[in-house]
Amino acid sequence: MVGNKWFKTDLHLHSPESVCFKKRNEVTAEMWVQKCLDEGLECVALTDHNSGNNVDEYKSVANQKGLVFFPGVEITCGENGTHLLVIFDLEDTTETVNDFLVGLGIKRESFGNSKPGTSMSVIEVINRAVEQNKIVIPAHIDEFNGLANLDNQVQDEILNHKEIFAVQLVQNEFFEVSKEKKNIKKDEQQQIISKVSERYDGADEVNKWFKISQKVYKRNDLSILTFSDNPDGPRESKHGLWGIGTRFSHIKMTEKPTLNSLKDALRLGQRRVKHDFGVKSFENENKNTFLKKLIIKNTTQNQSELIIDFSEDLTTIIGGRGTGKSFITRFLAYVLNKEEKINQFEEVKADYNNFAKLSDNRSGVLQKDTEVQLYVQHAGDNYCISRTFTSTTVQLEEHIGSEKFEPEERLKQIAENIDIYLQKQIFEMSKNQTSIRDFIDVYCEEEISVVKGKINELENQIRKLSLENKSMSTEISKESKLELEHNDLENKLKKLSDPKIQDIVRDSKESIKEENILENDYNNISNQITHLKDYILNLNLEFSEEFPQAIRNERVELQNALKEQLENIVCALTTMEEAKDRFYEDKEKSEWSKISKQRKVALEELKNSLTDEEIKQLEDLNSLSNQIESTQQKLENIRQLKENTANNKSKEKEYFKEIIEQYGIICKIRRNFLKDKFDNIKVSVQEKSDFESYVTKLRKLIGKENVYDDQFDRVKEKLENKSIDSNDIFSVFENIDNNESLEIFTDKRLLSLFKNLSTETILDIKFLIPQDKIIIRIEVNGRTVELTNASAGQKTSAMLTMILGLGNKVLVLDQPEDDLDSQLINDLIVSNIINKKENRQIIAVTHNANIPVNADSEWIIAMGDTKELTVGETGSIDQINIKDKICLIMEGGSEAFKNRAMRYGFK
Repeated sequence: MVGNKWFKTDLHLHSPESVCFKKRNEVTAEMWVQKCLDEGLECVALTDHNSGNNVDEYKSVANQKGLVFFPGVEITCGENGTHLLVIFDLEDTTETVNDFLVGLGIKRESFGNSKPGTSMSVIEVINRAVEQNKIVIPAHIDEFNGLANLDNQVQDEILNHKEIFAVQLVQNEFFEVSKEKKNIKKDEQQQIISKVSERYDGADEVNKWFKISQKVYKRNDLSILTFSDNPDGPRESKHGLWGIGTRFSHIKMTEKPTLNSLKDALRLGQRRVKHDFGVKSFENENKNTFLKKLIIKNTTQNQSELIIDFSEDLTTIIGGRGTGKSFITRFLAYVLNKEEKINQFEEVKADYNNFAKLSDNRSGVLQKDTEVQLYVQHAGDNYCISRTFTSTTVQLEEHIGSEKFEPEERLKQIAENIDIYLQKQIFEMSKNQTSIRDFIDVYCEEEISVVKGKINELENQIRKLSLENKSMSTEISKESKLELEHNDLENKLKKLSDPKIQDIVRDSKESIKEENILENDYNNISNQITHLKDYILNLNLEFSEEFPQAIRNERVELQNALKEQLENIVCALTTMEEAKDRFYEDKEKSEWSKISKQRKVALEELKNSLTDEEIKQLEDLNSLSNQIESTQQKLENIRQLKENTANNKSKEKEYFKEIIEQYGIICKIRRNFLKDKFDNIKVSVQEKSDFESYVTKLRKLIGKENVYDDQFDRVKEKLENKSIDSNDIFSVFENIDNNESLEIFTDKRLLSLFKNLSTETILDIKFLIPQDKIIIRIEVNGRTVELTNASAGQKTSAMLTMILGLGNKVLVLDQPEDDLDSQLINDLIVSNIINKKENRQIIAVTHNANIPVNADSEWIIAMGDTKELTVGETGSIDQINIKDKICLIMEGGSEAFKNRAMRYGFK
C-alpha cells in the first residue's frame, strides 16, 4: 500500500555504547537490530547517553535488514541532569551526532556516560537542536531525570516551546486516572502516588512526577510517546536487549519515513501518534475490504495505461478543472457494476450513462478494447476485478493469467462493502426520504430484515384470506336470489298442497289409472282374438304329393270338413269381437264414465288456474320438495361462507394490526440505532410521517403519476394536518360507492376511475403505509436548521456527515464539498474523515484544499494537466512537492496550510 502508514516505533533505545548497558561486550549491532525486528519494531532511534559513536555501525545493519533507523542521542542537561532525546535526520552520521554533542560542550571522553553531560540548560539545548532542524523530545518526564526537578516556570517554558511537539511518559497509573478525570482529589492522588512509589524509592519524587504529567495531560496539545528505554530486565536500571519491544508507540509517517515526516506526525498528535498506555498490542483497525490499485486501459481519454494507487486510509485525488478527477470515481463505479445504485438518481444516472458507453465522438469514453482492473483486498484475500465492454470477471491475484475465475456472487460480495457516491449524488440523496431511509437501514439490516420478513408473511396471509373471500363472494352474491327462489318454491308447495287441489289431483290420477286398466283390458281381448284369427287363417290343411293314393279321397273329405269348421270358428271369433266392442261402447253410458268425466272437468279447471311450471310441479310434488331442500342447503352453505368470510376479515384486521405494530418496531430499531450517533447533526425518526413518498407511491399504484395534482396535493396536506390517515384513504377505494369518499377526493372523474381498479391494486393500497420520516437538523451559526429548509450545501454536509459517521465500508466520494463553505467542510466533513479513516478506507475526489490538508491525507494523487488522462504527482501531505501542488491548483490551498500551521505549529 502507498501513502503514510503506521510504524511501530521506539525512539529511545540504548546500545552497548551507553556505559550503563549491562552486557556491553556481548551484544553486537546484528543482535540489537534482530531483537528490534523480532519484537515487531519497524522504526527505531539509537539514543545512547551523550554519544553517537554506534550510529554508523547500527544504521548500516538496520538498513540492510529493512529497519527504519534514526540517529539520535540522549543528552544530560544542566545541573539537574535532565534528559532530552534529540533525533537526527536519517542521513546523519556518527560524526554529525558527535559534532553536535561537542558543540554543547560535552567532552568526547565522557561519551556514553549519562553524566556529566552538558552544562547548558534544557532550553539552551532545545534551541541549539532546533537551529539545526533536529527533533527534541523531553525523555521520561514522569520518572528520574525528567522535567519534574526543574522549576515550574522552566517546565512551562519547555512545554510551551514552539518546537516541542511531544514528550515521553512512563507511568500508566498517571495516564489512566487523567484519562477519566480532569480534577483528581488529593486522597486519590495519594493512592496513585503510593502505588507508583512501590516501584521506586522516594514518594517525594513520584509526587513531582505526577504533577508534571498532569500538566501534559491537561493541555492536550502535546503528543504523548511511550518508549522502552530498553532495561536489561524488570525494574532493572541498566540497559540491555531484554527491554527492547516492551514499550513502544505507533507513529504514522510517509511510507519511507523522513525526519520531516516524523516531525509532522508529532505535531499532529493523536491523529498520527498512539502510545501504548492500556494497549500492549496496537493494530491499525482491520479493514475487511480496501482498494489497492485501479488500472484503466484504452479509453478515449488515455491511450497509455493509467495506474491509480490507493492508501489504506485516506486518498485524495486533486487536480485542476478538466484534468479528469471524476473519471476515477466513475471508473470505480463501472468496474464494480454499481449501475443499480446510480439509477436511483436521474441526474446522476444521466451523467454516468453519458460517460460509461461506447464513444460516439460526442459522449462516452469506452472503446471496444477498454479494460478496467481493480485490485482489492477482501476478507484477507487479494482479488482482481476486470471489466471490459462485454464482461466482468473476478480472480484471485494468484490465478491471474489462468482460466480460474471466481463465481459471480464474489463481485456482489465485494461490491457490497464499497460505497461510491458520484458527484451530486449525496445532494440528491438528501432530498429523498426513501434514499435516506435505505441508507440508514443498511446498518440495521439484520434486525429490520427480520421484521420485514414478518410483515411479508402477514401480508401474504392477508392476500390469501382476501383471495378466499373473493372466491366465496361469488357464491355469497347468489344469496338474495336463492332466498327468493326458496321462498317462491315454499309458497308454491304450500299452494299446491291444498286438500281440495290434492283431491282433484288424486281423483284425476285414479280416473287415469282406471282408464288405463280398461284400455289395457280392451287391448288384451282384441289382441287375443286377432291372434286366434291369424292363427286359424294361417293353418295349413294341405297334404303332400307323396300321400298314399289309396286313401287320398278320404283325406280330401277330411280337409273339406276341417275348413268348414274353421270358418265356423272365424264366425265365432267375429261374434266375440262384436261383443267386446259393444261392452266398451256401453261403458260410456255407465256411472263410471260419468264420474270420470266430472273428474276431468275438475282437473281442467284446476289447470287453467295454474302456470305451466305449477302444473308440472303439481304432477310431482316430491320434485318440488327436493328443489326446496336443494336451495335450503345452498343457503346454508352460503351462510357458512359468510361466517368464514367474517372470520377471515377478523383475521385480516388482526394481521393488519400486527403489521402496523411491526412498522412501529422498525421505527424503534431506527431510533435506537440513530441515538447519539452523530456529534454535529441531530437525527430523529418521525413514525409513519413520510407522506410525500406515500402519495407518490399511491399515484403510481393507481397509474395517475402526472395528472390530478391538485387532488393528491390536497390528500398530502390532509395527511400532514392529521385530519386523515392512510386507513381513511384505503376506505375510499374499499367503499368506492360510498359518497363519503368526497371528503378526501373531490374530482368525480377520478373517483369513477377508482371503480376500475383491480382487487390486487386495492389490496396493495391497503398495504401502503406511510414510512418513517428521518428528520435531520444541523447547527448553522448558532441556529438549528431542519434539512428540508436547508441550503444545498447544508443538505449535502448533513448527509455526508451521516455517510461518514456510519459503517466501515470503503467510501468513495466525488467532490463532496460541492456547495459547501469552508466552515462546513472543516466543522463537519474534515472532522468526520479524521475520525473514520482509521477503520474505513476513504477515497475523495476534491477541489477543496481543506480535505487533503486538514484531514491529513495519507496519499494524494494530483492529476496531470496534459491533454491525455494522466497522473501528475503522487505522495503524502508531508512531502514538499505535494504541498506546493496543493497551493498551486486547489481552492484555498494556501489558506488551508495557514490554518493548519496555526493549529499545529507548522512553518
